[in-house]
Amino acid sequence: MSAHPELPTYQIGYDFPWITRVTPLSPYKIYLSYSDGVAGEIDLSDCVKMEMFSEWQTPGAFGKVKIGEYGEVWWSDVASLCPDALYLELTGKEFDEVSSPHSVWE
Repeated sequence: MSAHPELPTYQIGYDFPWITRVTPLSPYKIYLSYSDGVAGEIDLSDCVKMEMFSEWQTPGAFGKVKIGEYGEVWWSDVASLCPDALYLELTGKEFDEVSSPHSVWE
């Protein structure tokens, strides 16, 4: 396996690490791996009471997490999370520390 996974189509022109793996943990935690080697656990238990994540209360629903069509952490068309925000949470970095100024606009 290469040190730099193949660039997904949705990342073309966007200079930011992307999710290469998402694994559900319980209760309400996920483990993420990113293209630059950053990996870690995110606790989503604060989201459980939000209406958009109410489907998680159905047995087995949380475990159906996957990487969505546009790189998001996806459960359904209603319940998804931004991969960039999760990356920043994992690393403690600010957006400009991770993304080049030329990213989307070139």
